[in-house]
Amino acid sequence: MICYYRVMRPLRNIAIGVNALYILWMIYNGIDEGFQAASIVQLVSAIGMICLLVLNIFLLWNGRQL
Repeated sequence: MICYYRVMRPLRNIAIGVNALYILWMIYNGIDEGFQAASIVQLVSAIGMICLLVLNIFLLWNGRQL
């Protein structure tokens, strides 16, 4: 059981970091393009993806403490 905790805690932290990095990358690309989406579908898709990643970070951060 100790091995499980030693593996899962770093994986959770890595997942939080990668999610945050991906959000920053999406925002950077938006800044680079002047926040001009090619279509409303792309805009809704990007906002939805960011919302899901933020929710994932929140659930990982506040989930069951290892």
